Amino acid sequence: MLIMLMPEQISNRWDAIRYAIERAVPPTVITSPEVMNNLLMSLLDGAAQCWISCKNQEDQSVDAILVTTVTEDFLSGTRTLMLYSLFGINPLDDVAYLEGFETLKKYARINRCIKLTVYTNVSRVVEMASKFGWDVEWMFLSYTL
Repeated sequence: MLIMLMPEQISNRWDAIRYAIERAVPPTVITSPEVMNNLLMSLLDGAAQCWISCKNQEDQSVDAILVTTVTEDFLSGTRTLMLYSLFGINPLDDVAYLEGFETLKKYARINRCIKLTVYTNVSRVVEMASKFGWDVEWMFLSYTL
């Protein structure tokens, strides 16, 4: 089950969320205290969303922490829901991936997004994305200056 955290919940769990983000940021980001503060502010003001994956709503033992943000390509106006960071605490089974995927699709549609996107170097994430029909043929390249 994928649950979006509210700002107060984010504040209360910030140490764990920060830890997860620092270990799973996109390759376009270099973490620093300033960057982490910007991320926290984005989570608190709704520009980004923090989700937790847990087995059931009553237990809420966290299996994964996910941060998303709606991005808009300024040239085309295309809106996508970008999975900014995904950090696994416990292995997720296929059902957890499917439930999370369905939740994110609904959230993306509500926000007028036409795609979900993610940066990953985790083979299990690529495997599950491929299984659910994602285009996994593209490769992201970067060069640090």
